[in-house]
Amino acid sequence: MANTVDQQQQLDTLASVLAGMQEYLPRLAQGCESLAGTLHAMDKAEALVTLSQIVEGMSYCPKLIQSATALLGIKVAEPLCGNISPASYIGDLCLIFNNINEATQNEDYSMIADLTEYDLLPAVQTAQELFAEIQKRSMERIGD
Repeated sequence: MANTVDQQQQLDTLASVLAGMQEYLPRLAQGCESLAGTLHAMDKAEALVTLSQIVEGMSYCPKLIQSATALLGIKVAEPLCGNISPASYIGDLCLIFNNINEATQNEDYSMIADLTEYDLLPAVQTAQELFAEIQKRSMERIGD
């Protein structure tokens, strides 16, 4: 089924945004790794600024996933990598954000470091896998 001109423009824009996200996510992963490893040694204010930048960067993932799945006709409950569906990933990411927010409010820097290393970093890595699959499907649609 051929794409209309408008659909093709949307797919081209999506392909560009996905490529940019694939370049951006490794930097977020590096930020998680360095933050988790140095949170105790760093100035707490500086660490919280870094954390807020990481969370802000990751907050675009659900929006992009929702837009991409809608545009590409991917069911949000469909597993895309392993057993992870867009819906389950978004739910997990929201839970991670809530836990980080709670730890931040409680000034529990050990918990923030643990959440960053053991929850947020794997979520960034999973996002890379999800976006790779979404990008693959986007390229297949562009080829139609």
